Amino acid sequence: MYLKEFAQKLSERLCEDVSATEDIVRLFVECVHDTLKEGHEINIPGFGVFYPKTIKGRMFKSYVSGQDTRVPDRTIMGFRPSRAKKLRKGD
Repeated sequence: MYLKEFAQKLSERLCEDVSATEDIVRLFVECVHDTLKEGHEINIPGFGVFYPKTIKGRMFKSYVSGQDTRVPDRTIMGFRPSRAKKLRKGD
């Protein structure tokens, strides 16, 4: 589901304008991103936990130049759903 579709569904439930709802969703995503960038977790009870996850760097050989190149460590967003909200296949 894309942002427009999600904002449309959410705006119907909130009885708000779609553009205002899109702004709210964008602000939420931005706040989550900034908090994870600082190294903190976000726990939303009944939904799940957003957490920063570090991917180790590695070495790879460039097929174009033939040189070994190092890919640095990077941090991505991880998510653990709460047990109450895990969706079962077929539901």
